[in-house]
Amino acid sequence: MQPLILTAFALPALVATVPGAPAGILAQRLGLDATQRAAVKQVLEAHRPALAARHDAFREARRALVDGCLDPQLPEPQLAQLQSRSSAAALELAQEVHRTVRELDPVLTAAQRAQARALLAQARLHLDGLRALALAP
Repeated sequence: MQPLILTAFALPALVATVPGAPAGILAQRLGLDATQRAAVKQVLEAHRPALAARHDAFREARRALVDGCLDPQLPEPQLAQLQSRSSAAALELAQEVHRTVRELDPVLTAAQRAQARALLAQARLHLDGLRALALAP
């Protein structure tokens, strides 16, 4: 599951969770003007703490689930609890990304939304390629 990559606009939301991320590069790739850059920056800065906290919570819950899967002594009801926590954390992260996206949407033009979708498609191809390399024999 890739809860961070929910919509074509998740890419800007991702930038908000990565300290020192190249937000300027993203703004350049989308062709944002100065007014749009300021608006996007304001939205991302407003959501940055919540996005980072929910991302951390999801990462920890998923890590606990993977650890649980690898523990042969763990009773299955406890594994189910770990899965439930992981799913809940993923949903909370998805909801925060969605809230961010909803605030970013009016800032972008239709052409910029299309460009964001294209960037997302490229990112997915890259991630799929990395996964394929990691799983290669």
